[in-house]
Amino acid sequence: MSLLSEGFYNHAVEDCVSRAIGRPWRITGIMPHQGGAMHDAARMCGDGMDVFVKVGVRPFSPDQFEQEAWGLDYLRIHSGIRTPQVLGVCMVGSHVLLVMEAIDAGTMKLTDTVTISAYAASMGGSQVFLEEGEQMS
Repeated sequence: MSLLSEGFYNHAVEDCVSRAIGRPWRITGIMPHQGGAMHDAARMCGDGMDVFVKVGVRPFSPDQFEQEAWGLDYLRIHSGIRTPQVLGVCMVGSHVLLVMEAIDAGTMKLTDTVTISAYAASMGGSQVFLEEGEQMS
């Protein structure tokens, strides 16, 4: 059992989300994240939206989550890649929380056919030359 799933950080997460969205937000359920994250992580369900929370414990540096938050915001704003919106980075004692919107996994499979957009075709640095409107699978 993790501190996230035990509810140790609930009040801090509720405050962080409430400030970010400008209205009260309360946790109605917690689903621990299984694998894929080096930190304790969970999806927290609540009033009309879910959030994803990661916990860093010292000697973990709060700057690491600040940098991750900056990178996610940069990708979301500049790349057109669907990334979670960061709602906040907060300290709870000696622990650091990174709170962001939860994004559901897509249903795309490796066998799906995709159509290349003008934006994707304009990107440099690829090992594949893409043409707008071309379909790939």
